[in-house]
Amino acid sequence: MYCAFYGFQERPFNLTPDPHFLYLNSHYREAYAHLVYGIRERRGFVVVTGEVGIGKTTLIQNLLNNLDENVEIAYIFNPILTITEFFAAIFDEFGIRPHSQDKHENLRIFNEFLLKCLKEQKIPVLVIDEAQNLSLKVLEEIRLLSNLETQKNKLLQMVLVGQPELKQKLGRSELRQLNQRVVIRYHLPPLSLLEVKDYIRKRLLVAGTADVNLFSNRALEMIARYSNGIPRLINVIGDNALLIGYAQGIRNIDEGIIGEVVTDLALKRENVPAAAVKGVFMKRYLSRWKGMLWIVALLAILVLLMVSFQQELDRGMAFIRSLL
Repeated sequence: MYCAFYGFQERPFNLTPDPHFLYLNSHYREAYAHLVYGIRERRGFVVVTGEVGIGKTTLIQNLLNNLDENVEIAYIFNPILTITEFFAAIFDEFGIRPHSQDKHENLRIFNEFLLKCLKEQKIPVLVIDEAQNLSLKVLEEIRLLSNLETQKNKLLQMVLVGQPELKQKLGRSELRQLNQRVVIRYHLPPLSLLEVKDYIRKRLLVAGTADVNLFSNRALEMIARYSNGIPRLINVIGDNALLIGYAQGIRNIDEGIIGEVVTDLALKRENVPAAAVKGVFMKRYLSRWKGMLWIVALLAILVLLMVSFQQELDRGMAFIRSLL
């Protein structure tokens, strides 16, 4: 809708994890390096955590698209599964047929598959997204899978990706054996103010505009503050801001438009008083209507002068008539 107005070839703030818009700051590069190292060196168990919308799934998809050809991937993105469903999902992803309803038989079949991969110099990797939703029973099965190894190598590389609750869950006493098997951990922090600015400008460029200053510096600062540095929220605010700007015919996005967006979305920031949002909102509209207010005031004065003149004229005519 607003793409032609702002000169975009595509929308810059889509919520889908498009690798074309991938933003790799130092933390994402470190997380990516940890993942690649853990897989290539067969370290066994890697855990990556981060807040909702921080870009974990985008990071994993980028990883899966760039792994070596000898890597066999099983990707599970909906881990709310029973033990039977869990093994069925793994077998389906790895293309193992058939699978049994018996857990011990499944482990035997799976172990044979892993040994076959080792012989063929392949690296099987199990990636579980949203892993904070795994049940304790399934996590125990994952611990058992981590026991599948030779004297030199772990047969299965596992990557658990999830929200901070995953770290808390792994810290529970009943999961201490599993937690001790995690050899690589990485937590993705939110973007800093400078990174938010860089993130937005990069997306604008990738989307096709030459105007990297489409958002004012103050607008960028407000986006950073109210998004808490979370890319998904940055995209939501940015997309809504461009939509409002287009609807109002405004070429450059200022803090007033961001004020409208955060008000409409009911976004809050503990260290920013609500009055601050209201302030920039009012400031923008007062500025916009300032010229109109002057015109209205002048018209009001003219009306008063005309009324006063008419009254004086009426009095004068009445006086003349009295003399006649």
